[in-house]
Amino acid sequence: MVSASIEETNALLNWKASFANQTESLLPSWNLLSHNTCTWFGISCNSAGSIIKINMTGFGLNGTLHVFSFSSFPNLIYLDLSMNSLFSIIPSQIAILSKLIYLDLSTNHFSGQIPPEIGLLTNLQILYLVQNQLNGSIPHEIGRLKSLEELDLSINQLHGPIPASLGKLNNLTYLYLYDNSLSGSIPQEFGNLKNLLELYINTNSLTGPIPTTLGNLNKLTVLHSSQNNLYGPMPHEIGNLKSLVSLSFSLNNLSGWIPPSFGGLRNLTVLHLYENQLSGLIPKELGNLISLTDLELSQNQLSGPVPGELGNLISLIYLYLRQNQFTGSIPTSFGNLFNLEYLFLDYNKLSSSIPQEIGNLMKLRWMKLSNNQFIGMIPYEIGNATQLQYINFSNNQLSGSIPSEFGLLTNLEHFDLSDQASIGVIERWGRFDRLAQPGLNFFNPFLGECLAGVLSTRISSLDVKIETKTKDNVFVQLLCSIQYRVIRQNADDAFYELQNPKEQIQAYVFDVVRAHVPRMTLDELFEQKGEVAKAVLEELEKVMGAYGYMIEHILMVDIIPDTSVRKAMNEINAAQRLQLASVYKGEAEKILLVKKAEAEAEAKYLGGVGVAKQRQAITDGMRENILNFSHKVEGTTAKEVMDLIMVTQYFDTIKDLGNSSKNTTVFIPHGPGHVRDITDQLRNGLMEASSAQINAD
Repeated sequence: MVSASIEETNALLNWKASFANQTESLLPSWNLLSHNTCTWFGISCNSAGSIIKINMTGFGLNGTLHVFSFSSFPNLIYLDLSMNSLFSIIPSQIAILSKLIYLDLSTNHFSGQIPPEIGLLTNLQILYLVQNQLNGSIPHEIGRLKSLEELDLSINQLHGPIPASLGKLNNLTYLYLYDNSLSGSIPQEFGNLKNLLELYINTNSLTGPIPTTLGNLNKLTVLHSSQNNLYGPMPHEIGNLKSLVSLSFSLNNLSGWIPPSFGGLRNLTVLHLYENQLSGLIPKELGNLISLTDLELSQNQLSGPVPGELGNLISLIYLYLRQNQFTGSIPTSFGNLFNLEYLFLDYNKLSSSIPQEIGNLMKLRWMKLSNNQFIGMIPYEIGNATQLQYINFSNNQLSGSIPSEFGLLTNLEHFDLSDQASIGVIERWGRFDRLAQPGLNFFNPFLGECLAGVLSTRISSLDVKIETKTKDNVFVQLLCSIQYRVIRQNADDAFYELQNPKEQIQAYVFDVVRAHVPRMTLDELFEQKGEVAKAVLEELEKVMGAYGYMIEHILMVDIIPDTSVRKAMNEINAAQRLQLASVYKGEAEKILLVKKAEAEAEAKYLGGVGVAKQRQAITDGMRENILNFSHKVEGTTAKEVMDLIMVTQYFDTIKDLGNSSKNTTVFIPHGPGHVRDITDQLRNGLMEASSAQINAD
């Protein structure tokens, strides 16, 4: 008998010694007393005595792989450590097991990232890492595992995009990535996985449209991509997947129509498209899916009639069409769904009566038709569906009473008729017997019982118009809105005591309003219209309550004075507005004049300051020039310098006047002593012109 090598034996014993839960019952055969390691529990060897298989699934191991000597098992092809309590990281040394075909580390507590070195296990066919605490991204190196047939990384904490390299795994048949935090889009390369049978990528954070390349996966039987953030239309190419058995795109943001090509998926048993934004009609082609057992299209924006072709789905067990915008009636063909157990059509806009064919559904357990617009009587044929446990017909407009045949529904646990539009009055031998309240109600015609009548329990509205006159002799018209309803427990009073409740209410409103308004002026009426409504409410509650009616609310909608009064009020209002406008206009003109005067005063002040500063600057400049010249030319007096400047300015002035195109003739006095005179005159003239220019600016 062959035995494993000493190295392999010691490697196993060292690993066992590292476990945290050391007990006698833990791997008792793993000891040196048992000389043949190949006979140890969970260990298998080849003919040469080398360990090729370690299967420790469900042994309750509590430890890590840190001391596991991967290099001691060069021939290992099968390693199953699933369903234990192993923790910490998956060591990168696992890549040493180059002959490994089967690796299962699922249902443990491994954390950290998937080591990229796992891509070196090129002989690997099975890789299960499901249900751990692995994080980080999926290493693209997994795309090198050309022999891989099954890959399960589901129920972890993986994030980031799905690597496109997975599209190179041509032998892959099962790909499970569900229940992670993967983001990005579904890789187009998935269309290359021609051998893929099952694809589970649901419960992630994937975005983008559904790639049309998925229509290439001819062998695919399961496609689940629910509970993501996918958007856009569903590609009609999905209709090419003739082998498909289960298809789920629920809980996304998909829009557009359901492709009619889905009607070609003849092997389909499950179709889940609920909680999207799908619109349009249900394609009648879905009636071709005769293998379908579960059809769920709830919580979309689907509209139009429910196609009668769905009655062809004779294998159907679950039919959920709730929370859409379907109109029309329930198809009578639904009576052919003999295997149906759950029928949910609530929260739509379905109308007409409930078809009697529903009574053919002998296996039906749950039926929800609430929050629609169904009318008429409840069909007695429903009493034939003896497996019914739950019925909800609430919030419709059904009338009449509960058929006595419902007494045959011995399995019924919940029957909801609450908030119905009607309540029945039952008589026995022509006299009032009881009220048919929401819930189970039976009457027996053989005992003289009959339905005497039906009363609406919904809130009704009555608009009343009253004409009267105020204290200051103004004719007014009051518009009043009264909301009332029948009190359920007093419905018999409402039925027998009053023949026309609207006329009675209107008469009381007239009396109360005409008693109060003449004691008020028009202004008081506008201010206290709530008090008038309160008085009407108190009177109506007191009187109508005795007849089985409750007044819910009274609103004084409008008070309309006589036409001549309204015209006068409008003229007064217009005059007041014109007067106010004149006041505002006068104030504005006054402000404008004040601001203009202030601006002129400010301008004159600033102009004077400018001229004074200019003259001061000229004087200071001349004084400085005269002093400088006197110092530089010895023996020259200030008076002589001043005369020289005067002569120079005289000739400069004549030159400037000659260059000006606006001056044609200049009279210049000529003679002794006139140079100073004309110079003074010209200088003063130029300074005055300059000052005038400053004031103008």
